[in-house]
Amino acid sequence: MKRQIIAMTLAAYLTGISGTVYASGEGIVGTNQVTTETASETMNEETAKTTTEVTPETPATGEENEEKNQEEVKVDEGEVEDSAGVLPNSLFYSIERGIEELQIAITQSEEKLAELKAKFAEERVAEAAIMTSEGEEELASKVTDEYINMLASATEHINKAIEAKDEAVENLAVLNEYYEKSQEILKTMLEKLPEDTRLAIENELKEQDKTITAVNSFYAAKKAFFAAKEEFKKAKAELEVAKQSGDAEAIKIAEEKVKAAEALKDELEGLKDAAEASKEEVKELVKQTEKAISSAIKETEKANEKITKVEEKALDAEKTVQEKADKTEQKAIEKAKKQEAKVQALENKTQEKTEEKAKKVEEKLNESQKKAAEKAKEESKKAEEKLKEAEERAKEAAKKAEQKLKESQEKEAEKAVEKVKQTENTEKNK
Repeated sequence: MKRQIIAMTLAAYLTGISGTVYASGEGIVGTNQVTTETASETMNEETAKTTTEVTPETPATGEENEEKNQEEVKVDEGEVEDSAGVLPNSLFYSIERGIEELQIAITQSEEKLAELKAKFAEERVAEAAIMTSEGEEELASKVTDEYINMLASATEHINKAIEAKDEAVENLAVLNEYYEKSQEILKTMLEKLPEDTRLAIENELKEQDKTITAVNSFYAAKKAFFAAKEEFKKAKAELEVAKQSGDAEAIKIAEEKVKAAEALKDELEGLKDAAEASKEEVKELVKQTEKAISSAIKETEKANEKITKVEEKALDAEKTVQEKADKTEQKAIEKAKKQEAKVQALENKTQEKTEEKAKKVEEKLNESQKKAAEKAKEESKKAEEKLKEAEERAKEAAKKAEQKLKESQEKEAEKAVEKVKQTENTEKNK
């Protein structure tokens, strides 16, 4: 009986975690995939009671999952064009974007917003791929930034939906499907980009991958918890029925079932809370990364502005000197050259400081990410061990309960036979 609770909860917990892939110069990086397992139900009737068992199917190997995902998200040139629709260099592009904004404005559900924005994100990355192939680098860069922002927004919406609802959301699989397809499209354009641009996009996508993986993990843990919570309610209802029947043995068995269901519910609630904490930690790490990158970019821009102003002053001074007499003209030219040398030295010094600071920030973030990943892996391992122990305990308890029930039924049968014999003897004596 406890076995029923464990099996159903495990089936729910193992359903729906999906990782993502994206490309680098050396191949595929950032894969993180977990197999979706299904459950089958078998109904048997014995002594007016129905027992439902859910048995997870044999999981596929990691290689089989990877091959399956690659087959599912593989896209060709025609599919990229279909996904893109109206292109950024078209006169009708602004009309299409206006329609998209209207769709977003009238959509209220967090789940629907996530699905809608994931779809638009796929369109943006397809547009970027085509613009890159046509040599429209400025348009490609613009829609690539929009793709990253739209995908981040879609992830935030689905995260809010998971946090707000007790039951499992329905659109998480759709979001993952759009994300995987957009990554496959992105692979077709990354190899054509300059190395600096490609690395910047890949770094941003790594952070998106961490966020989506954390959301998937939290979704799976929460889904398992609410499945266990529902089984706990059912077990309590069965206990009430047993109490009303007055059957002491049935009451005892029902109480054991309630106890096992409550213990499992509490364990899975702890897993859910741990997954939520891990999700928030990843979100904070992403925010820190974005802040560090933004700060480095701003410092570089400020330095460039100062250099530009100095160069403009030098050019103005040079122009004025050329209008003066020949004697002062030569002196002004020499002065301008000295000023230019100072500007170059300032530019080199500023660039070195910016690069050094960015390198330190990157090293610090890499260390933080490594620790967070190790912590999440350790917590996942502990959770798996707890689930295995809970299942073993439930199996043992169920076995004992079934044995007690069998013995009770045999005793009742013996009493009934004895009673029939007594009745027959009484009839014979009469």
